[in-house]
Amino acid sequence: MLASNTSRPSTNLIRSHSIKIYAGLVAALVTIYAAFTFLPDNYIVPVLGTPTVWHEIVVLAGLGLAGLWLSQRAGFPEVWADHVSNRQRFLLPAIVGLVLGTILVLFNALALKLPAGFHVPFPASVFYYAYASIESEILFRLFPIPLFVWLISGVTLRNRWQGPIFWGVAAVLSLLEPLMQITGLQQMGLLSSMHPIIIGLMITLVYSTNLALAYYFRKSGFLAPLAMRFAFYLAWHIAIPILG
Repeated sequence: MLASNTSRPSTNLIRSHSIKIYAGLVAALVTIYAAFTFLPDNYIVPVLGTPTVWHEIVVLAGLGLAGLWLSQRAGFPEVWADHVSNRQRFLLPAIVGLVLGTILVLFNALALKLPAGFHVPFPASVFYYAYASIESEILFRLFPIPLFVWLISGVTLRNRWQGPIFWGVAAVLSLLEPLMQITGLQQMGLLSSMHPIIIGLMITLVYSTNLALAYYFRKSGFLAPLAMRFAFYLAWHIAIPILG
């Protein structure tokens, strides 16, 4: 009984920290979106997409909150788990993000050759891609992965095979972003001029990045893929307009 009573406040404290951190992320979304409403309509290229109406932020925040609840039941670490160090939570994912982003920069310079207008101009890019990082990780990681892991492993299989189920779900859902990017390039009229090998390499790189993001979410909690994605954007989207 003593062990149970002493461990419960610690767990509740961690969950309290998780909710507060998530509330801070939602507040950042609201603040950035509010600031961008004062910019001209043609200032930002909607490469990644931002909500066009306020209720979409409410839906996004609700999905993320549901994802937090589901992640606790699907074996994911809390947002601020005691057993996860800041090196695991921030440093290592950020290094991986910078490396993968740099690879994409080099790949673009040598083969992909996307137009300069593909990137949001600096300094708005810092805030835009901070917003996009939070939005993307809620939509691609925080909500759908715990949902399917919980439904398949927790509900259907009664908490068996959670690890293999996670990797199966991550492998399938990691296809979403590369497929969406291919669709975006097609809508922009850029896909037809690309060689199939170039398209295949781009899909492989983006898919591998998404698998790595899922891995860090499973290993270190939600802040880890956030750190990795923003570092990826820092190398790919933010540095390019600055360096010319």
